[in-house]
Amino acid sequence: MKTLILVVALLGVFQTHAAPNEAIKVLNPSVKIDKGNNVISISNNFGLNSWDTVLDYTTGFIATRLFSRRACVVIPLKSSVFPSAEQFDKQPVPVTLKYSAWQTPIEDLSRFGAHVEALCDGIQTFPAVETGDIATFGECANSIIITILGITICF
Repeated sequence: MKTLILVVALLGVFQTHAAPNEAIKVLNPSVKIDKGNNVISISNNFGLNSWDTVLDYTTGFIATRLFSRRACVVIPLKSSVFPSAEQFDKQPVPVTLKYSAWQTPIEDLSRFGAHVEALCDGIQTFPAVETGDIATFGECANSIIITILGITICF
């Protein structure tokens, strides 16, 4: 019986790592709003699928650190879509944006501001471009896809 349980557990582990499409879901994120610095920090602690996100309204960038990928992704913060830091806790985030991460890492993080630099320091960081078009986003079918705050990023 113990052998059967061990075999099933190992198959589950290997199947999880072999799946081409991973979905990282938000369970119970921790949100910190710093209205003075115009920055929102969101952390989702879920084992290997944990991630941290920083929305820096001053520099106009969002960065997400994906612990399972040991990587960061930086995208422009669309102030026309996201509620301001003052309104963030009162207003839901009605976002459905799609991005595709580039394969070339960013060399200099300082241009994205201190908050993004602190989050992504020491790991590969990739820019992402908005795809918007569902047909273009279909190229991500065999990639890892994550969705955070209504933003879908394809690797």
